[in-house]
Amino acid sequence: MSRAHVQYSLALAVAALTCAGARAALAGDAPTAPKAPAAKVEPAAPAGKAAAEEPKQASTVAVIAAPLFSDVFAATPVAKIEDEVITLRELTQALSSTHMTGGVPVAGSTASWQTVLDRLVTLRLMVVEARTMDLDDLPEVKQAIEEHSGQFLREYYKAKVTDDVKPDAAEVSRLLETTTREWKLVSASFKDKADADAVAKEIAAGKPFDAVVAQAVADKKADPPLTGDFVGAKKLLPEVVAAVEGLAVGAVSAPVKAGPSWALLRVVEIRNVEDAEERAKAEGRSVERLRTVKLRQHFEELSKKNAQIDRGLLKRVDLEAKVPGLEALAKDKRAFATIKGEAPITVGEVVLEISKAFFHGPDSAVREKRVNLQKEEALDKLLYRRLFLKAAIAAGLKDSEDYRVEMREFTQGLLVDVYAKKVIVPEIKVTDEDSKQYYDEHKSEFTTPQFFKLQTMGFRTVKSAQAALEKFRAGTDWAWMRANAEDQLAEADRKLELDGATTLSANTLDPGLAEAVAGTKAGDLRLYKHAAGGAYVVLVKEQIASALKPLDEVRSAIGKKVMGHVATRTFETWGKKLREHYRVRIYLTRIGNG
Repeated sequence: MSRAHVQYSLALAVAALTCAGARAALAGDAPTAPKAPAAKVEPAAPAGKAAAEEPKQASTVAVIAAPLFSDVFAATPVAKIEDEVITLRELTQALSSTHMTGGVPVAGSTASWQTVLDRLVTLRLMVVEARTMDLDDLPEVKQAIEEHSGQFLREYYKAKVTDDVKPDAAEVSRLLETTTREWKLVSASFKDKADADAVAKEIAAGKPFDAVVAQAVADKKADPPLTGDFVGAKKLLPEVVAAVEGLAVGAVSAPVKAGPSWALLRVVEIRNVEDAEERAKAEGRSVERLRTVKLRQHFEELSKKNAQIDRGLLKRVDLEAKVPGLEALAKDKRAFATIKGEAPITVGEVVLEISKAFFHGPDSAVREKRVNLQKEEALDKLLYRRLFLKAAIAAGLKDSEDYRVEMREFTQGLLVDVYAKKVIVPEIKVTDEDSKQYYDEHKSEFTTPQFFKLQTMGFRTVKSAQAALEKFRAGTDWAWMRANAEDQLAEADRKLELDGATTLSANTLDPGLAEAVAGTKAGDLRLYKHAAGGAYVVLVKEQIASALKPLDEVRSAIGKKVMGHVATRTFETWGKKLREHYRVRIYLTRIGNG
């Protein structure tokens, strides 16, 4: 998880019950919600300290004009909750995640920097409360922190090892040779594959493409050939690319299926063009491959220097044998590999690593003799993780500022997540009253649209359409009018052609047409002037009125929507309660220009 979102999205477990809730809880954009239930668990008072009011600011202060996104001021505290500090960098990250620029909300948002900072303070209060409750001493929390620490250090070290890797120019050129190639093609189209095959056979026998195709056109077996502009693979059908990518200039492809027809393609010219996007992709692929090579070489160097593998034991241990069996081997403490200054990698650890690959358990893999094949790969993975972590610590990365920031923010997010799940989430309840209130206030969400079956007849002018409308109302038959009415639009000019057989939702109709037929019933006629030209008589063949779905039918859907609102309100309620127990100091007073 990226550092920027650890304490904003992960930490908002309170609102994470719905996707919309997480954003709302941070940005403050949630609609008005039913009142949350009263909390049953009270915050733990800090040891030896009564609930503290926010202290008054010192009378003498220093005012610093700090650029909002400056690295120089990134670590500047903007708020402090007990000993927990919120930095300017954390605030700017939160502002970015809520679509704000310069502390000012974008159009349509009700958030302000004060609102966002207030949410951060609430999250940090939860961190303080979680520590007071000793949630950071829970085994699962310690394990998650240890695992994340190892993962981050390994990735950080790998990035350091491969920091100097550059793309290989020759490899990039080879990749671009394919991805930036464009062809100028002549295509001859045939309705029947047999005719295309016959022409292809003649060309293969040495007859000129132009002459053979010209004869096929004269025999009405092919359309006249077309010469296109240069075109790249991105704009060609995959089957066309497959047919021409190996051809030289002047060569002709085998027949290619192109829609309802078959085509023969002759390559007129080939070129490569400069494409910045494709070059970036090629360079990225080259760097990624070279990084993989370098990391593998580095792993082998670390293994040679720090590890000793018992190849004999690795060969002797049969993970597929019925005796002692895989379950017993999972507890086997014999060492497959020893590492200087570290605990060994045991048979049991390798068995557990292999077992992770089998979602439904390893039993079927044992029967199919697929487990022993994975011994060396699993041992390699374990060695890789252990050796790179050992090297990262030896390189001092655990003392780096990047590591400290990463682990601080991960731990904060984790503690809020655990605290919310244990204390706040159990308090979130959606009552029947909540559902009824939401239903009454959002009836449009649960109302089905009006449906129609419409028949249309188009005319060149409004006058002609109006005259036809009057004849229809006088009883003239629709079919007779279709055959005899003057000034009708030609079929090619009709922008609207409805036959009265298809059921259409009012929501999918052109707004002007929807307005014209609104409130109609079966048998009604309306006049509709199309924005693209022409006027139409519209006959309503059938109409199904819009209807409000019963509450019981939509109660489940409402529950999901209301849950986010209630979660946000509960989150805010707990923030207020925690403020009564801990000291909160806000240092930031203004964000603006100048």
